Amino acid sequence: AFCKDNKISYINTTIDESNLLPSIVSLPKREGDNVTVGAYKEKAVNVKSVKRLLAKSYDHIKKNPVLDNLANDLININKSPVIKAANKQWTMTEIASKIFLSLKELAQEQLNEKVNKAVVSVPAYFDDVHRGQGLLAAKLDGIDVLRLIAEPTAAAFAYGLNKFTRGKFLIYDFGGGTFDVSIINIDQGVFQVLACGGDNYLGGDDIDFSLAQYILEKIKKDIMSSKLVNDAKRYKEQLTAKDNIVFNYEKKEYILTRQEFETLIKPTIDKTIQIVKDTHFDADKPALDGIV
Repeated sequence: AFCKDNKISYINTTIDESNLLPSIVSLPKREGDNVTVGAYKEKAVNVKSVKRLLAKSYDHIKKNPVLDNLANDLININKSPVIKAANKQWTMTEIASKIFLSLKELAQEQLNEKVNKAVVSVPAYFDDVHRGQGLLAAKLDGIDVLRLIAEPTAAAFAYGLNKFTRGKFLIYDFGGGTFDVSIINIDQGVFQVLACGGDNYLGGDDIDFSLAQYILEKIKKDIMSSKLVNDAKRYKEQLTAKDNIVFNYEKKEYILTRQEFETLIKPTIDKTIQIVKDTHFDADKPALDGIV
């Protein structure tokens, strides 16, 4: 949502058929090539879920296999993670700014006017350092951030809960890189956050990585790669509509079933349910009028 003259305008991205802008930034390996946002590129240096890497040290990322898999060609500059691509060194904040720039350009195209102000949503569990990095990423693109709001609150607005006169709602926000849950009270359209919880190390990236590890066992290999994790993400999405899929590796066919996948991800989903229960308890166990 972008703001002009204190009025909010909502835009629909047109990056792909589902109107989603995947948070993948592809940095060129050769000088002169363009930075692209929204799709994994084979011949590029890809960075996924960059907000999960913000304010993290180089050592922190390298010690976590899921985080380490989110970025290619990572180097250590004064203990900070930097990506080297096309003879340029990119900080995580600079990479994140490319996502803001892409959204800004989409907004300007659809609104047919310049956009320089925005309300930005961040994970509910982001601390001040993480929030500061997000603010800086937006400012690098000339965006004046009017306000930072928690992602579950943004989801509540997106689903039109502000139109309800009153009620208590639970917002379950399992994203690519982070998990957030909030319990909000609405009274005459005014939001009050009763409790929030979450885990900045829990998200779809973890599911993709777990599935990639499972596939490695199936094909009897032991070397993880970004391509394999990206394939696992694609297989996960295909299993949304299919009971099983067939994939090929080194001229051999393998079958992956939805039941296998659901068994594999159950521990991750169970973690989110426990966080939901804890957050509901923190809010004094209110009766809920709905769940998003």
